[in-house]
Amino acid sequence: MKRTCFTFTLLLLFVFTQAQISINNFDHKDKHDEDTRFVVSAGLGYPNLFNTINFNRLLEHFDDNRRHNNIYNGTSTISTNLKGVFLLKGEYWKRQNAAFGINLSYANVEWNAKTNYTVSSFYYGLDTTQHVITEKIHISSFSIGTRYNRSWLLEDNIQFYSGFGAGFSINKIRDEVNKGGNIEPSLPSIAQILSPLSFNLSLTAGVRYFFYEDMGIYCELGYEKWSIIQGGITYKL
Repeated sequence: MKRTCFTFTLLLLFVFTQAQISINNFDHKDKHDEDTRFVVSAGLGYPNLFNTINFNRLLEHFDDNRRHNNIYNGTSTISTNLKGVFLLKGEYWKRQNAAFGINLSYANVEWNAKTNYTVSSFYYGLDTTQHVITEKIHISSFSIGTRYNRSWLLEDNIQFYSGFGAGFSINKIRDEVNKGGNIEPSLPSIAQILSPLSFNLSLTAGVRYFFYEDMGIYCELGYEKWSIIQGGITYKL
């Protein structure tokens, strides 16, 4: 934990330093270049990589649980409900070349799992009734962080840029188990298996197209908050 906090602190210092250096480097520009704007962007990210990566791990988790209870005739099914990734960004652009800002992002995933099994043995009194174990796992994650962007090409109403950021995440995990039958599942902690990282890093490249003077759309490729592609609307204040 101490190592994670130390690494996160160094990343924040690096972002602050790079932003200040870039802004200072453009102080020699002439008056025509002095255009300082605050840009707000709101978008959606895709796919939800946290669900993609961990879905098979969940299936393995339930398979292990059945074997632990000597249940070899059961099946597990999982349905998924996703919300997000939602992204909100505020960037302060200095002379249209460098920007320093704050990112907010939110995503959640809910898995509804059902395990059906039958028991037939003398130990359980020749019980051949079908039993069901249901489990609902809800994970939400809110992230806040800083970001540094650099514009590489600005021509008329199109802007190409890239950037990186660092921040921390607040994660909540809720696990509800409804045990069925006379076998109780010995489930390990879902939090230990699926807990998201407590820090958030991003590295993306993107383009903005302004169809009005102050309003447009944007698209970015790269990793940010469980997603690798994002898009939405952007507005100059």
